[in-house]
Amino acid sequence: MVASLSSACLFPSLDLTGGDAGSDATLDATGDTGVDASDAAADAKGDAAGEAGFTAGIGCDAATPDLLAFYTVDEGAGTIVHDCVSSPTNDGTILVSSHTAWVTGQHGKALEFDAFDGGCAKCDFTPSFAFGGPNAAPFTVALWLYMTSMPVQGEIGYIAGYSSNISAGGWRLSIGMGGGITFAVPNGSGGTANIVGAQIATGAWHHIAAVYAGASSALYVDGSATSGALPATWAVDTTPGDHMRIGCSADDQHPLTGRVDDVRFYNRALTAAEVLIVKNAN
Repeated sequence: MVASLSSACLFPSLDLTGGDAGSDATLDATGDTGVDASDAAADAKGDAAGEAGFTAGIGCDAATPDLLAFYTVDEGAGTIVHDCVSSPTNDGTILVSSHTAWVTGQHGKALEFDAFDGGCAKCDFTPSFAFGGPNAAPFTVALWLYMTSMPVQGEIGYIAGYSSNISAGGWRLSIGMGGGITFAVPNGSGGTANIVGAQIATGAWHHIAAVYAGASSALYVDGSATSGALPATWAVDTTPGDHMRIGCSADDQHPLTGRVDDVRFYNRALTAAEVLIVKNAN
């Protein structure tokens, strides 16, 4: 498949017009190397009890009050991806079903996308899900990712996000051709502020969690943390027609060639121990 093909993503979407072509290899304008040498996540042993009673399980019955949305992706058929928290308000719609497939996931079923623009899953999030703005509120996005192939040179794959122009507003999780995971928000100067995490390989499931908490933000790849300072204020995506997407950007570009499972949005910044609890949920 070539980079010009259209994507088969789910309706949450992010965009890349901010000019950060190297964001999968280098950290952004914050100048923070982002490496947390202490790697608090690796030291955290969190079990089912969690910090202050925090728990995370599998399936809609495991939804907790601090979840904004929870997509188990266990439907196994059809074109709707249900939100366990507020279905049908924030349900996702598979845009091009011929370029998506229901496959075996990390837990139950998963969605697999190919390199066809516009085949992602679109989630009609309520306004409260438009993360960002003055004094941007903390949030966490956590999911399982399995890459079948990496993006071609000069391209990235959108894992999840909410924007068609990341430099102007919104946020995104993406992967570069070398397998590096990037969490990006606008930097207020026409570009992006990024945290770049560890690289992953194709052919295996990996747990990804992006935690926005301003100067104390972090990106976790399989429980290993890369910390970084992100802006305390950044623009909300206001582009008409934009929606949160999984598997491509809001303008149906930058397709992900892989599988996504167990997508969770929390209304606060999870701790390192809590991220591990989500990762180890069973």
